[in-house]
Amino acid sequence: MRAEVTRPGPHGVGRRHEPAIQVGAGAVTLVNGLTLVISDRTGDITTAHAGVIACDTRHISRFVLHVDGAPLEPLGATLLSPERARFSGVAVTRADLPDAPLEVTRTRVVSAGRVSEVIHLDWWAPEPHEVFVSLQVDADFAD
Repeated sequence: MRAEVTRPGPHGVGRRHEPAIQVGAGAVTLVNGLTLVISDRTGDITTAHAGVIACDTRHISRFVLHVDGAPLEPLGATLLSPERARFSGVAVTRADLPDAPLEVTRTRVVSAGRVSEVIHLDWWAPEPHEVFVSLQVDADFAD
């Protein structure tokens, strides 16, 4: 897992634009062969029917990202291909700002027997601010 913190230029200059299929409310499923990941639209795995499943066994049953102790507010999920998705959300880290200044993007890729994810943080307020990022992971190896 890798986390990146950057501050892109105006209008998101430098970001790659990829063709995308928008995913509506509900579960987001990624699949590559016998490996699949079922999560919610924030990218979190929290329900009994979600998880990282490989060869008919659920390996990861909980995978939850928090910023400053709180879950993200979802902006949307984009299915880039059957095995790739991008999840966008915001974190309300300071009550004195009118908008949520922290945007979080998670890019997940599923390959045979493996899942990788990059977590990217964009801070949009003019002054610096420290945040605590946590990832809760649990495994149950359920058949």
